[in-house]
Amino acid sequence: MASALAASSEPAVMLVIVAIIGGIALAVALTQASRRKAVLRTAARRFDGKVTTAWLSDSELELSVDGCDAHLTYTPGSRNRSPLTRIRFQAPLPHRLRVVPEGLWETLKKAFGSEDLQVGDPGFDAEFAIQGAPSAWVRKMLDEPTRRRILRLSELGAGFWTVNSVTLEAGPTGVMISAPRDLLREASTLGTFIGESIALFRRLREGDAPGIEFLPHPEGDRKGLCPVCEHPFAGPVRTCEACATPHHAECWRYFGGCTTYACERRGGS
Repeated sequence: MASALAASSEPAVMLVIVAIIGGIALAVALTQASRRKAVLRTAARRFDGKVTTAWLSDSELELSVDGCDAHLTYTPGSRNRSPLTRIRFQAPLPHRLRVVPEGLWETLKKAFGSEDLQVGDPGFDAEFAIQGAPSAWVRKMLDEPTRRRILRLSELGAGFWTVNSVTLEAGPTGVMISAPRDLLREASTLGTFIGESIALFRRLREGDAPGIEFLPHPEGDRKGLCPVCEHPFAGPVRTCEACATPHHAECWRYFGGCTTYACERRGGS
């Protein structure tokens, strides 16, 4: 009799345990969702945006950057979905740029003829696959400050269980920056992601603005005269990343930058 009662009570006990575990999981999920909404609201106040929530979907952040609409979306991650934080700027660009982490897929695409541009930074070139056109514009956009921003975004929110990674895509459909991590855990982390992304977006738009066009110097120009000291080149040469004008490395440091008029790297001011 006692064994029969014990056997009949086992399913009830299991149901209670399952209900308790489910209740705890639901409470944790609701707490995390509430925290993420609070982080989004903090970002909305900082960047003058608006939090929107649709039925049966995660909240989003709507922004306006220099008159262009931008949307930040995220996926916290689950058993069947990887975490993702993404911001998209709805401003088409006439040129194309794609910066993605190096990996097997990118290696295979290069093996079948997809070009991987180099910017002359060994560490950056090794970490990212770069594609786009025109190539001169791509290299101009990926100057040292831009590369530092991309690396900072790649490291943002990464830890022991998550690798450094970020993707930048720009072209006729706009500008999109994606990090395969949940960056809504901390308001400071999300704020940095949005701020750095806006800076990258502005850099790309600035690079497409009409203005002075710098024609690349042929390699033979290195045999000419330094524009600072007007002496032939000998020893280390510093070539401007923006307009490709060569200088003596010491003259570049002395002048404080490029000597070309209207170049964004111009020094001496």
